[in-house]
Amino acid sequence: MINADTAQCFLCSKVFPYGHGRYPVIRIQDYDMMVCATCLSGNEDGWNPRHEAKILAHLRDIGMPVPPRLPNELLPIRWEADAG
Repeated sequence: MINADTAQCFLCSKVFPYGHGRYPVIRIQDYDMMVCATCLSGNEDGWNPRHEAKILAHLRDIGMPVPPRLPNELLPIRWEADAG
């Protein structure tokens, strides 16, 4: 159950304790989503292609542009949406 003391990872959907010194889920502001440290560290060179459909649908739903791809053809973890 998600409540004020928990947060859910956008990618793996796991729910974590959140707040009061516990922050295993990080807000990726450029995508307006929360991602757990495990998912974030597993995608250091760009978002894994298996997450792309979910991420692209999320960007479309919130009206954000798709970022330019990295040289490795992956979507970047962080980018400046306003510059994009």
